Amino acid sequence: MLKVGKKFKLIVFVKLCRNNVRCNLLQIGEPSVTTPLHIREAAVKAMEDGFTHYTSNPGISSVRESIARKMKRDFNVEVPINRIIISAGAVSALNM
Repeated sequence: MLKVGKKFKLIVFVKLCRNNVRCNLLQIGEPSVTTPLHIREAAVKAMEDGFTHYTSNPGISSVRESIARKMKRDFNVEVPINRIIISAGAVSALNM
């Protein structure tokens, strides 16, 4: 068993996977297509409007509330906002 600090466990895991150790590697993916223009334009507008700071750990409250409304509307499932987490990927969510 490798003994490493918590900070470096993911790095060690990725290296083991690259060396053909049997594992499931969950890491950042690289899109195969260019981000659509309307999304890039929205990102520029958000930055110009000052939306450039980190969010709270579980994500932006208004977005989480929208997700809760969508779950109710589309699936008739009530999900409390404190049960909704928005993250940049699986690793971020699993670490919360």
